[in-house]
Amino acid sequence: MKSVGPRLVPFLKTAAAFFILYPEKVPRGLVYLAFKLAPVCCLIGFVLSLGVARGNIFAYNRRITLGLLLSALGDAALVFEDGFLAGVASFAAAQLCYTLAFGMQPPSRRLGCFMAAAGSLIYACIIPSVHGLSLRCIGLLYTCLIFTMLWRASARLNSGAWTSVSALLGAVLFVASDLSLVIDKFLVPLPAAHAFVMATYYLAQLGIALSCVDSHIRHTGELSLAHQQ
Repeated sequence: MKSVGPRLVPFLKTAAAFFILYPEKVPRGLVYLAFKLAPVCCLIGFVLSLGVARGNIFAYNRRITLGLLLSALGDAALVFEDGFLAGVASFAAAQLCYTLAFGMQPPSRRLGCFMAAAGSLIYACIIPSVHGLSLRCIGLLYTCLIFTMLWRASARLNSGAWTSVSALLGAVLFVASDLSLVIDKFLVPLPAAHAFVMATYYLAQLGIALSCVDSHIRHTGELSLAHQQ
């Protein structure tokens, strides 16, 4: 863990700079875009430094890296007034990448049913305020994807590794960030919404990125267990 800390310094510095310069929602622009993207770009560099070489041993890291890249594209799209749908599509693809990284084992069907119920309840509460069939369908798809991601992150806790806890915290914070964004946009303005949305978002991506630290060790252990069985 000591070797991880210095690699996160660029992320911490760029995130701090963003909140110092833009504590509240500001007019859109290229400078704002650069500062907004910087923390996630630093996390991409962090994961790349852990290894993304070809082969199954770093498949987890590659999927997380792709998810971070798609998230950065989503961030960029949301800066522009007509980029909401493109941003949602990018983040939906990012959730799919994270889900594929977390994997479908163990199944944890009861947990899956709970997540499906929670997602359905939240969607049912928000959807009356969303106008337009296309937005409602997109919202339904995104809700399914992000709660599936949360389900798979939760199921990984059985491994007992601290990186599994990190992934789960990241997934929970991602849901909190997106939910607060939707509430602020479609239901009621939230106080300090910009700061809360971005803080939970950056922490979510940090948690997910940190889950890559021992991915190669987990993969080796899973292979050894499979051979023993």
